[in-house]
Amino acid sequence: MAFDSTGLKRYGRDEWHQEKHKVSSKRSWRKLHLGVGDDHVIYSTVLTDKNTMDDAATEALCDQIEEEVSMVSADRAYDENHVYKTVEPTFLKQIFIIPPKDYLHYNENHHPKRCAHD
Repeated sequence: MAFDSTGLKRYGRDEWHQEKHKVSSKRSWRKLHLGVGDDHVIYSTVLTDKNTMDDAATEALCDQIEEEVSMVSADRAYDENHVYKTVEPTFLKQIFIIPPKDYLHYNENHHPKRCAHD
């Protein structure tokens, strides 16, 4: 299972209307967080506002997954203690592949699986 997110651009009026009436666009962004399996099937989704960090959507993504998972992977945005605490009960014996952040140094406050990659 791989976790990641992508930005989705929302538009207000179309470009023709903006040009004709000399109005500025009302663009805004949303984030789509995804849980994708090895078979390239999307098993979980969460749509949030643009200010929601990737790691904040982890619990909602995990709650939707009912499939058998052998490995969990994500990018550095998910390298937080609370992500490991959230994911571990759902995927107890699975391998975690989340690259550590550059400034991560081992100490007893970090989740043991988080520091296993050093």
